[in-house]
Amino acid sequence: MTRLYIFADEAGDFAFKRAPNVSRYFIVCTLTSHSCAASDEIQELRRQLAWEGHRLGEYFHATTDVQIVRDRMFELICKHNFGVQATIMEKSKADPKVRPSNHRFYQYGWYYHFRFGMAKHVIPNQEILVTAASVGTKKGQAVFTDAVNGE
Repeated sequence: MTRLYIFADEAGDFAFKRAPNVSRYFIVCTLTSHSCAASDEIQELRRQLAWEGHRLGEYFHATTDVQIVRDRMFELICKHNFGVQATIMEKSKADPKVRPSNHRFYQYGWYYHFRFGMAKHVIPNQEILVTAASVGTKKGQAVFTDAVNGE
């Protein structure tokens, strides 16, 4: 039986208006791989960069890390085979029934992402492990997790 690892994250906010400092889009994104070798190597890279004295935040982030850290990260990930799928939603065009609450909008975004963006990457009887980034507080995380699970 084959395994598929899916790492999920999103970008954007839940404001449905056009205004300064409000994102126009909400994006859900997944990275798929049949191995966790890249994540193991990323952890090792983090340790190595720390030993070399580079300033690191809580996580790697291409927009805020220093150039040498970004260069080393991109060099590492370019050696690996993985897929990236993104669903980009223009929030101002969302149907009103989709946005009565943040978790409803979140649920629709992930549903459509998995239904139309991810389904073709999954084969019958395949084991799948989905790891999602955290969203806000623990209470908020529970609400969003329930929304994605359809509860």
